[in-house]
Amino acid sequence: MRIVFSDRAIDSLDDAPVAVRRALRKQLGFLSADLRHPSLRAKKYDESRNIWQARVSLHWRFYFRIEDDTYRIEDVILIERLANNPLPYRVQNQLGYAVQVQLLENVRPVCLDGIQT
Repeated sequence: MRIVFSDRAIDSLDDAPVAVRRALRKQLGFLSADLRHPSLRAKKYDESRNIWQARVSLHWRFYFRIEDDTYRIEDVILIERLANNPLPYRVQNQLGYAVQVQLLENVRPVCLDGIQT
């Protein structure tokens, strides 16, 4: 499977710490080999828009769509558990809540430190 990144995902990765980019590279290797790899904990996030969610690390997630033989990475976000919030998670970047992830039509293939995408 091919992996492509939306402009939004690329911008999010630019702001992410190096450790998160390394962890994402590892997780994308698992994703390209097997969507059901246990460390991904991949699940359908939004059935109507065909958006999936997978784990980068304890506090980071990435969102993607599956189109034919391509995984389109839509966004990479930081989440934080809030004790007194009715919503279970809050997104900690400039993009707003995860439920507001918008699908972008312009994507470009990139290479993420050795993983050909």
